Amino acid sequence: MRYAVKSTPSLMIECAIYFENKSEYDKAVQLYHKGGDIPRALDLCFRIGEEEDRINSNKTKKTVTTQKASVMFDMLNTIAQDLGAESSPQTLARCAEFLVLHKQFEKAIELYMMAKRYHSAVEMCLQHKVNITDEMVEKLTPPESVEASERREILKDLARALKKQGSFTLASKKYTQAGDRVRAIKCLVRSGDTKSVIQFASISRNVEIYTLAANYLQQMNWRESVDIMKAIITFYTKSKSFIQLAGFYDNCAQELLLDPMLEDWTVLPDHT
Repeated sequence: MRYAVKSTPSLMIECAIYFENKSEYDKAVQLYHKGGDIPRALDLCFRIGEEEDRINSNKTKKTVTTQKASVMFDMLNTIAQDLGAESSPQTLARCAEFLVLHKQFEKAIELYMMAKRYHSAVEMCLQHKVNITDEMVEKLTPPESVEASERREILKDLARALKKQGSFTLASKKYTQAGDRVRAIKCLVRSGDTKSVIQFASISRNVEIYTLAANYLQQMNWRESVDIMKAIITFYTKSKSFIQLAGFYDNCAQELLLDPMLEDWTVLPDHT
């Protein structure tokens, strides 16, 4: 074996076949790996794992089989560490599937991202509560070369996952990229970023967005901010929500009666 690992790749593969035929699977996998035949190394790891499942109930062989499977897992884990973006998507995805079986979720997600299996990666983050970092968000964002409808669905899946983990600003960005601006502003509202809500609504041409923004801003400290007051009036006006607008003017009048010193309110535009 020590001579085989120092030989040429083609000779390593020949030696791997020899050891596989002799049921010395750990040596075979190591040589397939070093010889560059990663798919064959993975196939052998999976086959041993499947054999364990089939005979797991056989008490006389259970200990031996489990030991073999443990060795195969360690070797496949070593292979997984060596995989990179240059590996084929099929190889990456298959290795990820094996890691999922052994509850190595974070490494599996990393391989799914390399393989461009965006849906699988996002779904796994949701199922196993893996936190999606800013770096992962970039890797999980499909390039514009991906077919438009598929890209939108991936972005929406990603946005839902980010929303579920409380990353509302990132979720809003992904919903915006997916063309779902209503869900995008709902996420911004939940983020509590008042400035971003105003900016987002200001460049939108959507009645529902105007109304959502104005309703949110009414919950803020509008009494001490002329800018927020103006935004509320502007958004209710653009959405033709005149009942809400009238209610807001009534609130302003009540506040002015309670505190006549609020002279800054006189700078508000006349929308009557």
